[in-house]
Amino acid sequence: MSGSKRRRILLVGDDTSVTARLESLLAEQGHEATAFPTLADLMAALPASQPDLLIFTTGANTASALALAAKLSSASGSPFILLTSSWDESDARAGAESGALAVLASSPANLAHCVPAISLALERHAELRLLRRRTELLGGALRRARTISAATGVLMERLKLDQQQAFESLRAAARAQRCRLSEFAGALLLALEDLNTLQPISNDRRARLKREPRHGNAPAKS
Repeated sequence: MSGSKRRRILLVGDDTSVTARLESLLAEQGHEATAFPTLADLMAALPASQPDLLIFTTGANTASALALAAKLSSASGSPFILLTSSWDESDARAGAESGALAVLASSPANLAHCVPAISLALERHAELRLLRRRTELLGGALRRARTISAATGVLMERLKLDQQQAFESLRAAARAQRCRLSEFAGALLLALEDLNTLQPISNDRRARLKREPRHGNAPAKS
């Protein structure tokens, strides 16, 4: 399996001879494949570890197999592929809607041809997952940078500092509090937001507060 990562794959289907053959073919490609005789056996194995891929094989009832596969995939966090002997174009659309990596036409005679498609689907899934992770990290970095920039701007305005001085003051305060710079900057902005919501007390309100008795001190009776 040159250039490919070893994957842990769990299989189950209506015909155990098909899943056993597919298990052997995947193992020949270097994957750690395990075929289960029943769906209950597969479900019992899922809580122990998260496989890289679930493969379901079915005969005519593609729709119900897709629904069950999607449910188990969602519960386990593992992607899935469906191999069906009654494949048509509607199965491909239904597979895409259910979240399947692929819906492949299969028969005992063409299982060997399904293996490259399975490996390709796994590689594309890994690439997309890595891309999403990088996008999330980049988005987080941009949000942190904007928070720090906004807090620096606040210090520049309030303390009449230049940008470098404001940034150094912010960083020094974060170090003193032993927290990350972005976390301290976010807390500073939240505190400023709370401060800005405070309303000044009018002269009439101030006078009323002076006349009102303090808690625990009732006015004396005449």
